[in-house]
Amino acid sequence: MPFTNIDLFSILGSLGGFTLIYYGSKRLKLKRLIEDTPTSRLKSMSIGLVEVKGQVRPAFQIETPFNHTPCCYYRYRVQEYRRNSKGRGHWVVILEGDSHQYSFFLEDESGAALILPKNAEFDLAWNKVYESGSMLSAPPPHIVEFLLTKDIKVQGWIFSKTIKVEEAHLFENQPLYILGYANSWKLGKDSGEAKQIKYFIWNKELVNLKKDMKRLFREFDLNKDGKIDADEWEIAKKKMAEKAKEKFQAQMHNLMQIEHGPKGGIFYISEKSEAELLSRFGKSSFFSILGGAVLSIGGIVWFLYRFFV
Repeated sequence: MPFTNIDLFSILGSLGGFTLIYYGSKRLKLKRLIEDTPTSRLKSMSIGLVEVKGQVRPAFQIETPFNHTPCCYYRYRVQEYRRNSKGRGHWVVILEGDSHQYSFFLEDESGAALILPKNAEFDLAWNKVYESGSMLSAPPPHIVEFLLTKDIKVQGWIFSKTIKVEEAHLFENQPLYILGYANSWKLGKDSGEAKQIKYFIWNKELVNLKKDMKRLFREFDLNKDGKIDADEWEIAKKKMAEKAKEKFQAQMHNLMQIEHGPKGGIFYISEKSEAELLSRFGKSSFFSILGGAVLSIGGIVWFLYRFFV
């Protein structure tokens, strides 16, 4: 009996069905894990798997790579529109990256924890930064320059590549849900990361002081001449450094960090609420498993009918 296209589609359908079942099972497992893990307060959480909620706070001064907006975490992706041999178009990711090397804080009413975002599964909305209108429209210079630093050329002699640039990010004060592994802060107060965090706190104190001109002149215009001279500014900087040190020591006292757990562990970070996640995972796991079962069984039945009946 000759092998037909329908036979091929039945095999591909079965494989696709098994993939859907696998995906749905993983989503269902995550849903049950969220349901079964109680929410911990950041100050009193113990080492191990934890579910925490709070607001994002910066630990470093970073910016989104394309819009240059101050943020606590970012990720980006660049896609190119390509056509296959049959003329069908589709988007292909040609570049992606994130700021996983920069930690940030999560804070609730009880305290704060340091979040190490490396290897986390992020659930953040993508925001379109740029999309080509046609092959004749060139991307803005700042996008071209950034892509060139990654050895990606989007401009030719006549035509430009059709690309789409997107960013996702976490801003200060943004609500966040995290399911991850809590541990004691490993690096310590004398580490390079700690010094960078301390510098960021000091710099933020100076910025806030400059914004509050009444306070600046009230506290540091020592000779009352209506100006802040170089000596007075040095005094202000030292005072802000002392304040930053106090804040740093209070913030880092018995600090815990949340990270990707041991091999096979879960580390999920979402801007959505727990209720939204449970609803979405419930629906996606149900329809994925149901659709996967229909495709798999249908493909197997067809294959058995064609070659064994």
